[in-house]
Amino acid sequence: GAWQRQGVYHNWTVIVAEQFDREFFNRGFLFNAGLRHVTESSVAKYDCVVMHDIDIIPEPTVDYGWCRWPVQLSSEIECWGWSAPYATNVGGVVSLSPEHWSAINGFSNMYDGWGGEDDDLYLRLRQNNLLKGGCHTWCKSPPRDPVVYRPPIGQGRFNCLHDGDHTPRQRAGNDRALFQRLEEMKRQSQRWRSDGLSGMRLHAPTAPIE
Repeated sequence: GAWQRQGVYHNWTVIVAEQFDREFFNRGFLFNAGLRHVTESSVAKYDCVVMHDIDIIPEPTVDYGWCRWPVQLSSEIECWGWSAPYATNVGGVVSLSPEHWSAINGFSNMYDGWGGEDDDLYLRLRQNNLLKGGCHTWCKSPPRDPVVYRPPIGQGRFNCLHDGDHTPRQRAGNDRALFQRLEEMKRQSQRWRSDGLSGMRLHAPTAPIE
């Protein structure tokens, strides 16, 4: 990879977080659970923690070893015309240092069903002044809002799995609460301080649930 060509080698740990109940898929909660596991149960100290959707596959030029600022590694996605879905998107594959994940309190745990948690993540990054990107693939019509840092063009390329291999994307029957939470975040809601990593209760699989 890019770092090995410079004589720099990294140690990697891969955590797969799966949901086994019959409730709507909660992507933010699963990422938070994996992050808590990494930071609380591991003796290793990690420089970067990457939250990675499983349905997009990196090309060899993607560099997982840089996270000085929060970075959307999946900035050129095949099924989105070799771009991200929209300028303020922070979905797909994002990498932050443990300190930055802690500063924004991870993801929200409140978005059941498909959608919303990545837009909430963008607003957490924005409130904490952690959006350090440029126009990237939108330079012909630069975005007015701040955007996340993205790798140089050609170094954020991901291929997509076929949608037929994907678990059906289901949303809750009423989206009103989802959009209300996002509107509150746009108005500088401080909900993110308690909704996230700090609001989780985890227990070992063998431990009794109180």
